[in-house]
Amino acid sequence: MIAMLSMEFEYREKLYAALVRVKKINDNIEYHLTIMNGDLEKLLYGWHIFKEEQGRFVPCRAAEKGETAALQSTVCNGLHVMSDRDVVIRN
Repeated sequence: MIAMLSMEFEYREKLYAALVRVKKINDNIEYHLTIMNGDLEKLLYGWHIFKEEQGRFVPCRAAEKGETAALQSTVCNGLHVMSDRDVVIRN
């Protein structure tokens, strides 16, 4: 299963849009994010895949510090808001 969703999130007091490709691989669901902003997309390059663990969204490969870690955290919050609205496909 593959689904495409769009989401918005606020980062550094600005609103950004992103496309989320939802992929179900075996029993795992991955969320592949593409930010519709060149600078932020470059910042997230290689760090753009997320998953849900125990009701929370987390990066599959977490940046330890810096701007990339801050952006990942913001994206996780945006995914959580999206899932609260029952938009995310879970089955």
